[in-house]
Amino acid sequence: MASSSTSATNHVEPSLSQKDESIYAQIAAEIAARPKGWLGSGELTLGVDYAPLYTNPRSAGGWASTSFVWSNAKMDTFITAIHGTLAGKSWGTLLGAQGNFVPSSEPDRAFINDKRTVRNVLIILCNPEYPDVLKQSWSNQEIEYESVEEGVRDSTGKQTNGIIVSSPDGRQKCLRIVMPPTYKALPTNAPAPRTKTSTAPRTKVKITTMSAENDEEAHGEGAEQEATGLKECANNDTGKPGATYPVECQIGYGGPMFQHTNSVLTQPEVYGVDNELKGPWELPYVLKPGVELVIDVKTQVWHIPNKPNPVLQAYAEAIRVVKDSDAKPEIPSTYTGPPTERRDSPNSGEKRSSAFTEFGKAPMIGTEHSKKARSSLDVDADMKADEPSLTSPRSSKTDKKDKKGKGKAT
Repeated sequence: MASSSTSATNHVEPSLSQKDESIYAQIAAEIAARPKGWLGSGELTLGVDYAPLYTNPRSAGGWASTSFVWSNAKMDTFITAIHGTLAGKSWGTLLGAQGNFVPSSEPDRAFINDKRTVRNVLIILCNPEYPDVLKQSWSNQEIEYESVEEGVRDSTGKQTNGIIVSSPDGRQKCLRIVMPPTYKALPTNAPAPRTKTSTAPRTKVKITTMSAENDEEAHGEGAEQEATGLKECANNDTGKPGATYPVECQIGYGGPMFQHTNSVLTQPEVYGVDNELKGPWELPYVLKPGVELVIDVKTQVWHIPNKPNPVLQAYAEAIRVVKDSDAKPEIPSTYTGPPTERRDSPNSGEKRSSAFTEFGKAPMIGTEHSKKARSSLDVDADMKADEPSLTSPRSSKTDKKDKKGKGKAT
């Protein structure tokens, strides 16, 4: 697949991703070089460096939301890098055509159609092989998300979760990261999306007229044509951010559950260890259990009518595999191969965080990293009173601070 020209890969040295023995030290060096770009640096604090921003529903009865923005004049979306090791399907990672969709007996929840949003889900964890500095940065990530959860509870009086989840045995905390929508509905006046199924007529051949030699030649020709098709696809413009493809190209697509009539498969911003942007049909082969990921994330709280609790989500804006895994890919179904046709749409134009775009440029350092103990509750007095504000008076939490027992590395 052609290399992406987006800013997310302009300054990355692909060779660094291949050096498994040094990648953890490289991540530590990146965090130290750009602490404001990494959630685990211990130098990003809710209410000081970034703040919540409440948005009213677009219409009566609609969803309200709380997003997070940098505490600057522009109020840019708060996007920062996190790291973690990808867990497998048994932990909750969901890849493929069905994604996080769970069918039910309700008429509007029985099928995946143009109105249904489907997302892939990644569960990342703290690798026990991490050096101390990365274990601490992982802990810092947990602390910051816990402070967001606590702020939502204080401002709404309701429990919330969705980012910090538990391992299957309940002994380990993990982070749940949601990817962009797998499918996108086209405008009603747009041309119907093409499919990857050829409409060319087939020609019957009498079996009795086929000799062994002809059979061998036929098989060789077919294999060559198939390889040529794959090569042409790889050398085409496939892999541009914002590109779209026929929905049938996604792994696991097919059957009565899927009822799209005017939708396309989207191109996620996922980069392999080779620094190449990967097609959506390649994700199970790239996002294998055990790979080490660097992810640009943004955080959102949804306030949904008739739902008892707000929904907290961490959305992956861009994903990069920085260390491969020997684990076998978990394939949802038979690999259907890349598409022979595709629809283009403009590049996404989204800005990546400096931590993501500059990964690989920081000079290597030792794994020793100074730590300064900080309580995640120290941020409360500095929180802004947005609507709903994710704050509460400091006086109500004085006793809690002494019980927290966690610190951030700075």
